[in-house]
Amino acid sequence: MAGKFGIVQNTPTEPSQLFAGDYKALANKTVKAGEGAAIKRGSIMCEGGDGTYRVLDLDTAVGAEALCSATGALTSFTAMLASGKLVPGTVKVKSTVGAAAKSVTDDGNGRFSDAQHSGCVDYGSGRLEIRFNTPPDNGTDIVADYSHGGVNDKADAVLAAAEPVDATSDIVAPMCMQGMVRSADLVWPESITDVQKARVLIMLRNAGIIVV
Repeated sequence: MAGKFGIVQNTPTEPSQLFAGDYKALANKTVKAGEGAAIKRGSIMCEGGDGTYRVLDLDTAVGAEALCSATGALTSFTAMLASGKLVPGTVKVKSTVGAAAKSVTDDGNGRFSDAQHSGCVDYGSGRLEIRFNTPPDNGTDIVADYSHGGVNDKADAVLAAAEPVDATSDIVAPMCMQGMVRSADLVWPESITDVQKARVLIMLRNAGIIVV
């Protein structure tokens, strides 16, 4: 355990908020300079690829990216989204069929499937295939909304410092790397969506941090 996490202790710095169980794996990690002057206890942190940590950065949302223009005859379309590294469950394809707006969202496992659509999407590359039971109206655009994030956008720690951390320069602070934490004590970005929050909770669970 110690070899994996560095510093491991079973007694957190007081006050005893944040933790929901007796077991906690804490490790001292460097918070990257420029993250802010008052990062609060309970902030969700991401390893930035260079060994330092930063505050959770939300995925970038893209709206109404044009994929192609319908001809009124074709029912199958292939496109490459401008960005790869897509967030599962956020890829929505919108069209006009019979003068009515239609849409379908991926199922989180790379598939589109409902009564009017079928197809697939590769989250890594952004390649998308969509098939319509009825051809979209001639001259109308087929567009996509989606969220994407960088390869390092993986939440895997929670700041455990008792006092706000001043990361105007690199600073070492205690992080919860494993254990149970209380949902009420987590610090989320104000603009986070339910889809983004669900994704982060899965990331934390995969890292060994259970939110209760």
